[in-house]
Amino acid sequence: MPKNAVITACFVTYLSQSPENIRHLETEKWKKAFGCHFYNFLSFVTTEAATLQEVLKGLPNDQLSIENSQIISFINEVPLIIDPHTQATSWLKEKLQVDNKV
Repeated sequence: MPKNAVITACFVTYLSQSPENIRHLETEKWKKAFGCHFYNFLSFVTTEAATLQEVLKGLPNDQLSIENSQIISFINEVPLIIDPHTQATSWLKEKLQVDNKV
């Protein structure tokens, strides 16, 4: 478990602004280095039920969007979201309303 936590911390810290292919390549390197062949970021940080709840709030149902939503939940800073299709903005507004944060 600690090795998975280190990979997760590295993923959030170093790969949050990276595209999918870089995230995949770096994660594979870390998995090999730590001997964690079955590590999966989303499986470590969330459940399928929680992911489905986020999709119901308007989150696009793709790997990158789901990973980004989890990264947003980890950070304390205000994220810079580039959202030309306003999908992330709609999801975030819904999430904050449902969570009684707005």
